[in-house]
Amino acid sequence: MSSTKTSTEHKSNLTSLSGRLESRRELKRTLTLVESEKKRKIQENTKKKEFLASLPHHLQSINEASAPLRKYLKLSTSNLSRDRYDTARTVLCKELYVVFCNLVSAGEDVECVECEKFDGKVKGWFDERGGEEYKAEEVSMKNFVRKKQHTFTRSKKITNVKHVYVQVEVLRPHANSVEWKLSGSEVVKFNYLPSLQIITVQSPTPMRNLFPHDTGIDTPNDTNHHTFPDHNNGYGIILPPRSIMSARPFVWAQWVGGMYFCVKKGTRVEPSVRTVVRMVKMRVRAYGVLGKVLGEIGGMGKAGNVNSLPLHPNCDWLTETSATLNKWEEVTEEKEEDEEEEQRVFTCIVKAGGEELNCKIFVGIDYPIRAPQFEFTRGKGKNATNADGNLKELEREINTRYEALADNTLEDGMDFILTHQIRRLCGVWEKIATGKQWGSIGGVRVRKGKDRKKVIAFD
Repeated sequence: MSSTKTSTEHKSNLTSLSGRLESRRELKRTLTLVESEKKRKIQENTKKKEFLASLPHHLQSINEASAPLRKYLKLSTSNLSRDRYDTARTVLCKELYVVFCNLVSAGEDVECVECEKFDGKVKGWFDERGGEEYKAEEVSMKNFVRKKQHTFTRSKKITNVKHVYVQVEVLRPHANSVEWKLSGSEVVKFNYLPSLQIITVQSPTPMRNLFPHDTGIDTPNDTNHHTFPDHNNGYGIILPPRSIMSARPFVWAQWVGGMYFCVKKGTRVEPSVRTVVRMVKMRVRAYGVLGKVLGEIGGMGKAGNVNSLPLHPNCDWLTETSATLNKWEEVTEEKEEDEEEEQRVFTCIVKAGGEELNCKIFVGIDYPIRAPQFEFTRGKGKNATNADGNLKELEREINTRYEALADNTLEDGMDFILTHQIRRLCGVWEKIATGKQWGSIGGVRVRKGKDRKKVIAFD
């Protein structure tokens, strides 16, 4: 009886132990699964944290990439914008309407305006023969344009006449034009000349050479060659100079207007509308900065402290100097009415340590695509520090290593290149005048000579 009881208890204990072992194994398996799930959750959370950390960057990229599209969608879905399109289509010719649509699609502020009244006359247009005034009834189509080799000047034989007018119906624009409003009060106006079938651009900021070889001097339409076969230079009809007719027929304006003309020389690479918009804004911004810089220099007085000149925020590493800028003066030669302004010329004297350096500065019309050029000559001084060797080396430093003075990775990096060159010039001349050693800022000249940076060229 006792043996049977013991056997039953032993069996019960074994069953209990077996159940406990199985429960423990189950708990162990559950623990393993929980730990595995925990590890997976940790990894997943880590990836989510990394994604959340990079999310602002992705959102910024998406925002920048979609900005043009959002502007276009906003404009195209607006009833007011649709009314603008309808109005523009009614009052504009098809060429100017294409200009209007392209600029609006690029998110620019444009509007249709009525052209100024055109009375068929251009002020200050003289005959080359003895100073005789053209009579409106005597003017033929051949008098509307001039040959490239002809020179029209203001005749001294004309007395007591304030203005001389010439009838030039071929220059009569379309009744309406397109105005493109940029920063500040800058306005670029697009006109269309039906007789020549070209679009002209009128802007207070010179747009010459905005793209390679696009001077705006002659017309790009080949049909003008057949209409006026004796009055072209082989590449187009020569229009009156900018001093008389401020609107110019740039090639990029024809492209924005949906027109394309065959070229007789080489192959022209047409820019996109956004490239045109960007280049125009860059030119306007650069000329605005240049005007402020020249105003600052002109207002410094006889002995100017160059340390007060404005610099680009990313180029504040240029060291201050005790050299002074003296007798700043513009000496640009006056052009005849039929000549285009190529560059502005300034002279000044840099003084440091009792030594003087005479400087001549050339600022091209396509600033800052082509950096200003400097020429140096000996000035007053007792030391031999202004020897020709030092002047040539200094000229080479300022004219060929200017790219190290600006951040080319920034869109406005070259806008302040003139003040950067002047600051660098004064700093180096101070060391030369005091007999100290100075080192180049580095860089390798890609092209030799003073004309070291050519106009942009496309491959």
